[in-house]
Amino acid sequence: MTSERDPAIQELFDRAAIHDVIMRYCHGIDQRDMDLVRSCYIPDAYDDHGRFKGTGIDNIIAFFVAALKPYSATMHFIGNELIEVHGDTADSEAYCVAYHRTVNGEETRDIAVGLRYVDKFVRRDGRWLIAERVVKPIWSRNDLMVPPPVGQR
Repeated sequence: MTSERDPAIQELFDRAAIHDVIMRYCHGIDQRDMDLVRSCYIPDAYDDHGRFKGTGIDNIIAFFVAALKPYSATMHFIGNELIEVHGDTADSEAYCVAYHRTVNGEETRDIAVGLRYVDKFVRRDGRWLIAERVVKPIWSRNDLMVPPPVGQR
């Protein structure tokens, strides 16, 4: 743990640090900053993104690099978040709406996905990191973006 803090205060610090990892992960994915994404996981982490289920940060990063290639942009927004700290481990569930844009010639599509990140965190060397992430899809939509009428462009 850390120094001698009131346990309730320590839990607030821990929950804030875990929230920060979730935010850094989203920022890293959206900015294609795989070093930042890598810094959110333990080396032997497990990740289940549906199409990918695997262990080891190198495998996880390779999946993200390939999975993001079709998208010209992504934006991940975190909503409801529940974090339960148990000493040097924690369970977290965060709702997310992830937006993905594809451009293929003249066609632009926006894909929106509602999902939950169900995570197990561990504290290593004083830092909270994702040990296990399971993505639970809730809904999705895939919209063809229609250009505005001539004269409104």
